[in-house]
Amino acid sequence: SGVYQQVDAILPAMQLYTLSGTVPAGTTKVRVAFLCDQDWIKTDMWCLTAASCPGSVSGSNYNMPCSGTYNTCTGNFYDSGGSSAQYTDNQNSEFTLCAPAGQQMKLVFSSFNTESGYDYLHIYDGTSASSTLIGSYSGTTSPGTITSTVGCLTLKFVSDNDIVSSGWAAAISCVSGCNNVT
Repeated sequence: SGVYQQVDAILPAMQLYTLSGTVPAGTTKVRVAFLCDQDWIKTDMWCLTAASCPGSVSGSNYNMPCSGTYNTCTGNFYDSGGSSAQYTDNQNSEFTLCAPAGQQMKLVFSSFNTESGYDYLHIYDGTSASSTLIGSYSGTTSPGTITSTVGCLTLKFVSDNDIVSSGWAAAISCVSGCNNVT
């Protein structure tokens, strides 16, 4: 056994890497090893980040659900800790709130506090994270009042593996759309 090629580099995640070298005739197995830093979990063949999604929906309280689309015009939107607890480390959650046809989704944030520069709430104007980004919020810079232009808001929250904060609270409502009448 021996090392045929050693790559000492920091490589971006989620890409295919090709190692080259000569493998002796008759070799039936090749082992690839990855060196992972403390933010990664090492398996036999891969380095993986650990993500969690403790969010939930309870009645009209949306505690940063893990996924899904919810049609509603009332309720409260909280971080995954709900109204009285902090969110957790290593979250990567995305869900969508939609208003009925002809209306827009509105969120009014009454509080906002995440680990500044590391934990972000991204808000998109539409049905997915590929929709137009309204803003990315971190620290104590509150989104304030956010109103969709297309009827839905997609919310994506990503937290790192270190410090957590109190999160956020926002009221959910729908407003009538404005149509240009000539």
